[in-house]
Amino acid sequence: MSRASRSLRLAAALVALPLLPACSTPPKSPPRLTFDEPSYLFDTVRGGPEKHSFVVRNAGERPTSALTVELRGDTESFTLGADSCTGHSLAPGAQCTVGVGLGNDSAGKYQAQLAIFDKANIESTVADLSGVVTPALLTVQMPPTTIPRGSTVPVTATIANGGGARSGMLTPAVAGASVMSDGCSGKTLAGGESCTVVFAVATALSQSDPPTITVSVADGAGQQAMTKAPLKLVDPGQPLFYGIDLGKVAPAAVAGYVTVVNPGPQTTTALHVSIADTTDPQVPRATPLFSLYPADTNAKLPGPPPCEGAQLEPGATCIVAVGADANSVFNTSYMGTLTVTASNMKDTTRVIAAYTQANARQILVIPSGSGKGTITSDFPLVCDPSSGPTPPLCRVAWTLGGSGGSLTAKPADGSHFTGWMGNCNGTQTTCMLDGTSPVSVVVATFDK
Repeated sequence: MSRASRSLRLAAALVALPLLPACSTPPKSPPRLTFDEPSYLFDTVRGGPEKHSFVVRNAGERPTSALTVELRGDTESFTLGADSCTGHSLAPGAQCTVGVGLGNDSAGKYQAQLAIFDKANIESTVADLSGVVTPALLTVQMPPTTIPRGSTVPVTATIANGGGARSGMLTPAVAGASVMSDGCSGKTLAGGESCTVVFAVATALSQSDPPTITVSVADGAGQQAMTKAPLKLVDPGQPLFYGIDLGKVAPAAVAGYVTVVNPGPQTTTALHVSIADTTDPQVPRATPLFSLYPADTNAKLPGPPPCEGAQLEPGATCIVAVGADANSVFNTSYMGTLTVTASNMKDTTRVIAAYTQANARQILVIPSGSGKGTITSDFPLVCDPSSGPTPPLCRVAWTLGGSGGSLTAKPADGSHFTGWMGNCNGTQTTCMLDGTSPVSVVVATFDK
């Protein structure tokens, strides 16, 4: 065979070979909807009905058409919430969310389904919903309460629903105390909700044991609770006296100011102040020996108010002005007791003593202001170190014909001297007194 014949045969064979198809891209998968959670339990054991957000994803390679959201089954117990899926298309790998809530607050078990549709692509996904709502559970709670004897204290009882279902209509009752306010009667409580009842606990000053008080509640649907109030009685305390004995005093003159302090823990009822004579019956006397000076005498002074009729909060003070009666006999020693009473505190009594002297002259120095300081004097100044404030209440006594003298105020570190009031005036730290007044009252003010 010639060379030309062989070439013709090869060409014919090549023409007869079948044609191979060109390279092509495989088709994309259709959209595929999936839930991150294919099922969910709404477990309402304590508190109100629960809500949950479901995440829907497109796991396919093509976008979805506009989505449709639907609840199936018990659509009265479950409700749709925030929804970013309905009417939206999901690109491949994209997601949207649908909120579902268990809206039934009655005890029981509930079931439904959440379905997401891509109708154009005949694609859907379903999540199973189930819910459990436990019965209502009523409780009564009260904080431990300390009550001073002789006082009336408000106590708050909190009624709460610790279950899942809504309670019936509440009817609270308080045994052993009077109700001050009632925020519970006639109400129903959803799971986790609460309301309060406030009642007043009254005790006698002589009472040894705390009162027995119970708070109960029923809801008309079989739920009820009862709790005894955790009460503790404590000693109410008694007013404390700070001040000085009267010393030498001229008849009809103020001899001393006694400071009364309420140490707490409660505000006193209105105070009553009285003085009793304890001097030996054989000693000549006028009747009465001592005088409680009227309230307006004290009201002119800065600082604590007069004690008679005052109601002192814990830590507050008041002042009693005590003097010798105008008919007191000269050059005679007298004894007495000063008593402060309040219906909700123990009585407080202090012994007082005075020596009436016709030519006695006195000066009383009373501290005032928020700061601290000291007072020095040319006179024989006497201060009571237990007076509490600094400077303490001071008294100086001298006789007629004395040469007078000075008072000097020295503020403590962090304080400054503001000025004098009464028989001294001005802001200079030194005040001069002539010693001729029967009684001088000087107020020294230190501020921070």
